[in-house]
Amino acid sequence: MKINWGTGIVIAITCFAIFIGYFFVRGLQNPSELVSENYYDSEVRYQQHIDNRSRAKGLGNIYLKPVNNKVAIVFPKAFTGALAQGEIHFYKPNDAKSDVRIALNISNNNEQLIDVATFSKGLWYIKIDATLGGNGYYWEESIHL
Repeated sequence: MKINWGTGIVIAITCFAIFIGYFFVRGLQNPSELVSENYYDSEVRYQQHIDNRSRAKGLGNIYLKPVNNKVAIVFPKAFTGALAQGEIHFYKPNDAKSDVRIALNISNNNEQLIDVATFSKGLWYIKIDATLGGNGYYWEESIHL
């Protein structure tokens, strides 16, 4: 059987339409979640975020120590015995409903122990916003639970 050029063009356009339709349907089936509900407000405050991150870099890094079903977050020495305020945000990139926010409560040995037994498995970002002595600090680390 010989196909002429007109039939070939119709077959090619039909295949292309099916191809595009397949990806359109697949795109509708995937959930689309915003990274942040108030992304515009977050963007306006971004300079403060940059300043907090550079101040935190001056103090030193935080360290994550997984211990059984818990994660110990070790803070820099400047937080020893200090009354820091803030929060720890466990951010799950592929499921916004799993996000967890915990108040900052650093012990005398510069650690905060967090129970992660109920957290879903996978990649998590730990975002720490802290205030110490009127200055803001921000760290961000990733961990695979």
